[in-house]
Amino acid sequence: MVLAATILVGCGGSSASRDTAEAVLGAMFQKNASSPEELVILKEMPEFKEAVDCLTNHLDQAGWDQEKHNFLMTETNNTGNIHLINQRKFSQEEQLEHFGPLLTSSCL
Repeated sequence: MVLAATILVGCGGSSASRDTAEAVLGAMFQKNASSPEELVILKEMPEFKEAVDCLTNHLDQAGWDQEKHNFLMTETNNTGNIHLINQRKFSQEEQLEHFGPLLTSSCL
């Protein structure tokens, strides 16, 4: 019974991890979309959904939580675009502390 619960959690991911994955990847896909309609189509592609699942699992394994999600969203002006993070505001150590799982993910 415990094994089944562990597998389900690993597949589903926490809300914070999934919300972060969707925001970050959505921002990345938005750069490639020529219109809001095209973005909707891109988000329906299996590749987008697979990337979201991959990043969600990676963030879950790293202990991502709602506080970290909220911090990321604040630092990206609620866009999830990690390129908007003011790198001068944080030391390299602080960047790794706050955003390390995103910066080291092979899913991006």
